[in-house]
Amino acid sequence: MATHATFLDEVAEFLGQSAVPEAPGVEKHGEAPDTGGDELLLASHELLAETKELLASYEAPPENSLEEDASNTAKSSEEDSQQDVPRGKLAVEKRREIRNAQAAKRRLRHRQQVKEEKETLKL
Repeated sequence: MATHATFLDEVAEFLGQSAVPEAPGVEKHGEAPDTGGDELLLASHELLAETKELLASYEAPPENSLEEDASNTAKSSEEDSQQDVPRGKLAVEKRREIRNAQAAKRRLRHRQQVKEEKETLKL
């Protein structure tokens, strides 16, 4: 903190030597106020610990909500046949299903846009 005060004093002296007029309402800096570095450090550590605690207690949304957002088509027969598959592979299959359904929706939207553009250009 003392180095900051000496630096500010040197800057003030330099500005005093150069012919720079002082702005009205500007006070000269004395010693820098003590910011309570230890208190700030402790508070930041507490905040970090609380954040880690909250992140550890966070639960991901259930897979059912992802399935509802995607398409509900063609999943019952595949799920029935995959019940013997280990859980890791099942999750991969579900993600692939969801990704494929979302891609199909994107393709349909794109086709509809192209169709509408063609209709607009014909007019």
